[in-house]
Amino acid sequence: MEDAMWQIYPKQGLGELRFGMTPSAVDRLADVYGVSKGLSSDRIPEDLLASTIRDLGDQLSPKEKEEILALYRSEGPSKASATEVRGETHSLVLTYENGHLAEILVGAKSKKLAFADVSIFEASPLDVVRRISDVTREPPIFLGEEVVFPDSLIFLFQFLRASSSQGGSEAPVDGDIAERSVTLRATPRHGGTDLSLYKPLAL
Repeated sequence: MEDAMWQIYPKQGLGELRFGMTPSAVDRLADVYGVSKGLSSDRIPEDLLASTIRDLGDQLSPKEKEEILALYRSEGPSKASATEVRGETHSLVLTYENGHLAEILVGAKSKKLAFADVSIFEASPLDVVRRISDVTREPPIFLGEEVVFPDSLIFLFQFLRASSSQGGSEAPVDGDIAERSVTLRATPRHGGTDLSLYKPLAL
């Protein structure tokens, strides 16, 4: 039964942890997903950001400083976005938007994490990618250290990485097992990575 609580359901959530839940609803599942370390706002107060940019002194021109502030105003996290870490092992990070669960990040210490019949952090990275692709019927895309299933909104970090810094056509190699994580979302992240930069991953 507990294993079912760590099954990935694309665009729905993780086990009984479902997108759209409030923090209080998630708290009722603390015996499985861990006790919250507290919610913190994702948005840097503008006066603090402006002060930090001013401290850069002559490294940036006044125009460049204003451009950074303008970009953060338009593309930065919403004031309604907050993040919490759950569990003693700090392997589950949840992001809420407007008070509702919008993103789940699971770290490599969560050995029970599974998709279909594959143990995400114990199977070989290629087996994980192939199984997700087979079940979702979606070809993955790849860039740097991240494999993405854009329709299913599954993001695999450090499972595979580019084999050279030159960005050649070589097949990717296994990433750093200790740094692996899986991020799940129900909807695309506002201001997120431009997935048009990613390339198809041959399996």
